Amino acid sequence: MRSRGIIGGYFGVCLVSVILIALLDLFGLGSGSADKTFANPGSVAVAGQAAALNTGSKLDFTAHSANVIIDDTYCQFSGYAWSEDWGWIAFGAADNPDGPVYFDPTSGVVFGIARVLSTNTTLNFNAVPYGSRVQIAANGNFSGYAWSEEVGWFNFAGVSAPGITFGGTLPAELPEVDILPQTGMAAIAS
Repeated sequence: MRSRGIIGGYFGVCLVSVILIALLDLFGLGSGSADKTFANPGSVAVAGQAAALNTGSKLDFTAHSANVIIDDTYCQFSGYAWSEDWGWIAFGAADNPDGPVYFDPTSGVVFGIARVLSTNTTLNFNAVPYGSRVQIAANGNFSGYAWSEEVGWFNFAGVSAPGITFGGTLPAELPEVDILPQTGMAAIAS
C-alpha cells in the first residue's frame, strides 16, 4: 500500500507542475512565451528575414530562438535577431549602448542602431549619415534598407510585424527626430 502513496504523490506533483507551466505560458511568464504571448499586450513579434544585398546572408527574426519584439505602445524594439555570419544582433537597449531601435508612430519609419554582439559593429537605421530607410506599413510589412558597417545594405522586404498598431508615442527623452520631407527618411536633429 505504501508504494501506491509514493507513486500517487509523484504523479500528483507532476500534474501540478504541468498545470503551473501551462498557466505561466498562458500569462506570458513561462519560458515558451517569447515566441507566442507577451506580458505587455502592446508587444508584437517581428518575423521573417532581412537579406544582405552583397552576400545574400540573412538576418533572421524567426529561427534560432530570435526574439525581437516591438512595443507599439512606446514604439521601440527589444530582443535579438540571429545571423549565421554574425551571431546575435541586439535591437533593444540590453547589450546595445546605441539602442533601442524605434519606429515613428505616424510614418512607420524605423530609426536607431542595432548592435552586432560578436563584432561590436552596428546596423544603422538612421537616414544620416548612410541614407538608410526602413519603414513599417500599416499591415506590418517592412520595406527598405538599413546599412551595416560590416556587410553593407540589408533589404528588409522579407520582415513583418503582423498586428502592429501605430497609436503609440515615442519616449520624451529621445533626441528630436526629423522625417526628411523629400525622402520620408528619419534623421536625428542636431
